[in-house]
Amino acid sequence: MSETPRRMTSQRAEILAELQAAQDHPTAAELHERLRRRLPRLSLGTVYRNLDVLAANGHVARLMGIGAGAEARYDGNSAPHDHARCRCCGAVADIPALAMAGAPGLPAGFVVEQRRLEYVGTCASCRSADGQGAH
Repeated sequence: MSETPRRMTSQRAEILAELQAAQDHPTAAELHERLRRRLPRLSLGTVYRNLDVLAANGHVARLMGIGAGAEARYDGNSAPHDHARCRCCGAVADIPALAMAGAPGLPAGFVVEQRRLEYVGTCASCRSADGQGAH
């Protein structure tokens, strides 16, 4: 049974607007820090609860962290796109979605309703910091 969509409270709308304006896929803590400038009484728990509701209602995407202790990041961009994630620093960048037409290996009659594609590697900054340089 699916949850009934909850109303858009003023705090929830502020969280969504900040997330939609962000290009860096912030964690809940990073989002909280940004919002505290405008909403000084906003708690981190409130941010987490509202992100859960926004994700459940399809307004934002939760990008699960990679590795032990990695925090989830949040994406307010609803346009079709994929992601590139750095396994070292956790940074996530949007990349244009590749065409889905004729996706190989789908069972006959399968209808795609949603797709998530994420490339995992090492960003240029982390490669430079490790002395590997860009190849």
